[in-house]
Amino acid sequence: MDEAILTAMHSVGRSTVVNVVIFSVGFLALLFSAYKPVIDLGTLVALALFSSGVMTILLVTLISPWFFAAIVPEHRADEREHPEREGALS
Repeated sequence: MDEAILTAMHSVGRSTVVNVVIFSVGFLALLFSAYKPVIDLGTLVALALFSSGVMTILLVTLISPWFFAAIVPEHRADEREHPEREGALS
């Protein structure tokens, strides 16, 4: 399970970080507007995108092991520890 989470974070996590950076910087461009509500909107959206991206990465890496450990059947974990039992059961 740990290996699967690491693999997911190396592939999907990398694209999530790139997405957060690109969109946050894109909305930060609104800071150069002369119209105050547009500046506020750019700041708000950039901060919201950045914080949601950080929380996504943190929550996926911290909560997914706990979540998947709760739904994996116990007999499957036991079979991995004792592969010789598999042949005897078949």
